[in-house]
Parts: sequence; C-alpha cells; structure tokens
Amino acid sequence: MKNPFKIKTARSKVKTSEFAERVRASRKACCMSQQVLAGKMGVVRTVITSYETSKALPSMTAFVLLCKHLKVSPDYLLGYDGKL
Repeated sequence: MKNPFKIKTARSKVKTSEFAERVRASRKACCMSQQVLAGKMGVVRTVITSYETSKALPSMTAFVLLCKHLKVSPDYLLGYDGKL
C-alpha cells in the first residue's frame, strides 16, 4: 500500500531546477529564511529545502501558499513566459 502522505518527487514537465531557483530567489527577495517561510506555510523547514533543491514539488495547496507568501504569480514560479 502506498503512503498517501509521502512528499511527491520532482517528476513532471515543470522545469524543476528553474522552479527551485525561482522559489529560492523569491524567498531571498522577501528577506525571509526557510524557517520563517515554513512557519507561514505550516510545514517544516526541510520541505522548503526540498523545493529549493529540486527534490520535491509542492502540492497544489502548498503551491498557492508559496505564491501568496513569496508575493509572486504562479506563472513566474512555473517559468511561464507567455508563449505557447
């Protein structure tokens, strides 16, 4: 039986390294530590570390919280440039 609470690994079409870099840059631009961001999101610091090192991708709920607390758009974090 699979564990439904396991952190999802970074296996998708999203450029995970670009996502990770943007999360880290946005957090630093807000002068926020990983610990503070984790506290605001209700997770442990290692979750933020896993996002910033491309080891995991956030759930949809966590993604929305990241955008809110980092004050960035979802398009920015996903690397969307407006071109299809």
